[in-house]
Amino acid sequence: MRALKDNIWALLRNNPDGLTVREIADMVDAELKYVRRVLNDLIVAYIDRWIYSEIGPSTAVWCVVEVPEHAARPSALPLTMGTKPKRAPKATAKKPSQRKIDKAKLKARDEKRRERSRAYEAKCQAERKAKELLRRMASRKEHTPVTPSGLTTIRGPWHQ
Repeated sequence: MRALKDNIWALLRNNPDGLTVREIADMVDAELKYVRRVLNDLIVAYIDRWIYSEIGPSTAVWCVVEVPEHAARPSALPLTMGTKPKRAPKATAKKPSQRKIDKAKLKARDEKRRERSRAYEAKCQAERKAKELLRRMASRKEHTPVTPSGLTTIRGPWHQ
């Protein structure tokens, strides 16, 4: 794949007007899908223009960027690139009275949370009791004798 990439790059450098994918594939004797993959991965390659057709899709003409010889790679990035500027922390000294208010607010908030937790636990316990009651009622219905006509036989002390 590396050799194909080098061949395509050399072809596009030698043809400044650009080439289509089909022309490149014919010149390097490769399949179209491999040529497309290499062109999409090649950083210096770009679509210069489109050839419009009355029948079928438009065709892209690929070119490469001319890299000047004197454009040397920098040895290190500037310190400001890629980093966010650091902010100094705000100096907000609170007065002692504000600290007390904050503690009081925290206590009130914690108490509200505890109350909500208690209410939730009570609700869950009531739901569990209701489910248990329904389960017991259902088990009682299963043991209630039924007559052939579908009526429930009521038993009491008078039916002995």
